[in-house]
Amino acid sequence: MRKFWFWIHWFLGIFLFLFLSITALSGAVLSFQEEILSWLNPQSLHVNDARAKNYLPSQILEVAQAAYPKAKISHIRYDKARTLPWVWIIQPGQKGHEGMYYAIDPLKGDVTLMKGMRFFAAMNRLHRSLMLDQLGKNVVALTTIAFLLLVVSGIYLYWGSLKRHFFAALKIDFTKKGRAFIYRLHCALGMWIVPWYLLICLSGLYWSYGWYAQALHTLSGTEAPMKRGGTKPPNGDTNKVAEPLHVNRLDDAWQLFCTQVPSFKSADVMLTLAGKNAVIRYVNEEARHPDAFNTLLIDTQRMRIVSTQAYDDLPIEAKWMKSMSSVHSGAFFGVFGRIGVFIASLSTVLFVVTGWMLYLGKKRQKRKNKEFLP
Repeated sequence: MRKFWFWIHWFLGIFLFLFLSITALSGAVLSFQEEILSWLNPQSLHVNDARAKNYLPSQILEVAQAAYPKAKISHIRYDKARTLPWVWIIQPGQKGHEGMYYAIDPLKGDVTLMKGMRFFAAMNRLHRSLMLDQLGKNVVALTTIAFLLLVVSGIYLYWGSLKRHFFAALKIDFTKKGRAFIYRLHCALGMWIVPWYLLICLSGLYWSYGWYAQALHTLSGTEAPMKRGGTKPPNGDTNKVAEPLHVNRLDDAWQLFCTQVPSFKSADVMLTLAGKNAVIRYVNEEARHPDAFNTLLIDTQRMRIVSTQAYDDLPIEAKWMKSMSSVHSGAFFGVFGRIGVFIASLSTVLFVVTGWMLYLGKKRQKRKNKEFLP
């Protein structure tokens, strides 16, 4: 059995190292996207005032639609840390997740794509599908499953050392030299990273296979989100057949929201749903991650709040499923989780390199042994 798992570990590591490295490194870059964008756009993001929420949706949409008349606008984002509102614009031929944020200045009529957005859009495509569309998505999915087998086989192969001397087996012995040091570095560090790899792989498969995502929702007793327009509004009002809301009603809904929720970290006015009800998702100032949003449903005919779905009121399993993106990035666990996922992603390259070094070292040793044979 040990020999079987050794060959599984060796085969997957040798032949999938390129896909593993690309997926891991792109994931590491995406871990701190918001911070990097803030650094690249200091004037746009580091202005802490309340001007952004004073612009009405109709003013914002007028400017955005004039600049990109054929594009689809998913939502308007108001952020406390930004002086201008942003809109998520999906250009013709793009899928929903391939859109990008543009800063809108209704006074000047400017529509500005933030520095770094194209780079992160490319990193997102690389991480999701290796920039090869459905073929690449399938490769990433299979690579994720292979990575799980690498982790499981690695635990099995090192289990004897863990069982005999658990704490000693988790230490990196810097007194060792050569292949012995590389082996201990590969194995001991791997055991520390295992929990993060399991988290990354098991959450990453959520976007790879519909049956897997549905199974998670069934087990947790939660409802799967719609493919477009975010999560389903409270009370099951999906607004499938009604006419789109007039922008003036969106203006009234936004003003009502600002009256009822004067303090928030960020808020999204959703534009992909039609009907009499406006949907606004907002994140409280104390929220640890962007998926911890509350959903407000506003009846724009009677101009009253129909229902509120508060994130903090959800059971833990519903929070996990609603926050799957933040679970995958580690943001669900705060800064500690993001750093952990970042380090684990970068460490993948180290394991690839040390794995190859062990493999090549073993081949060299076999050649030397043959030379000494009579």
